[in-house]
Amino acid sequence: MAALLAALVASIIASLGMTGPVERAAERTLRDRLGKVEQVKVDIYRGHRSPFSRTVQEIKVEVKGFALRGEASAAPPISGGARVNGKISKIAIRAEDFEIEGLRVARVDATLREIRYDLLKAVLKRRLRLTGMGEGTVAVRLAGPALERYLAPRVTALDGFRLRLLHGRIEVTGRTKTAVPIPVTILAGLQVKNRDEIHLSDPRIHVTGVPLPGFLVRRIMNQVNPVADLSQGRGESFVFEIDRLRIAPSGLSAEGRVKPAPAAS
Repeated sequence: MAALLAALVASIIASLGMTGPVERAAERTLRDRLGKVEQVKVDIYRGHRSPFSRTVQEIKVEVKGFALRGEASAAPPISGGARVNGKISKIAIRAEDFEIEGLRVARVDATLREIRYDLLKAVLKRRLRLTGMGEGTVAVRLAGPALERYLAPRVTALDGFRLRLLHGRIEVTGRTKTAVPIPVTILAGLQVKNRDEIHLSDPRIHVTGVPLPGFLVRRIMNQVNPVADLSQGRGESFVFEIDRLRIAPSGLSAEGRVKPAPAAS
């Protein structure tokens, strides 16, 4: 989800130096960056500060129904040092029903804190340069049908691939593409790898009639994994580290922290 956060933060900061109603300018910038989008709303709270203050207390962003492309997610790395720093104490983001790299995401809720940027570049040159950021939180929700559509083209070892979310487990079913097709059911949990990739773990394989060759089991698992890769945008301004996974029939949830990319620390 780092790519999504990079796109939204870049658009918001680029709008802060514009004249006229800043909220509407931010919404226009987001629409220009995201392309076709169903809904965009930005609210900016400066507290008791002057409109010309270098600090914004809180920005709330709600966006719904869009597809994030690679060029839209680009943002510069965080680099310290600026003659004048602007600061946003808190950015609260809610994004719903959007697509990123072919994966349909039901919802993302993120809170970013202590965003600092080069104020002069933003105001005078309309250029974004981040100079710092605190640690924030992110929660991602994925629906079972969206995961099935995302994975189906990849799992070529099975005909009739199906994925179902259960309480605490994921069920994968299909038929092997062998001379005699074998119905297969895989029940598995989930684990986090590489900080932000979600993989099946501890699979239990159920087949009918004959044992399933080990190489075929490995092929199926390699094609299913990762179930979801939330690392889009790695190497940009932010990284997402998953701390908690939950599976229920209503959806798969991942919660974690977002912080500056290692190169920017």
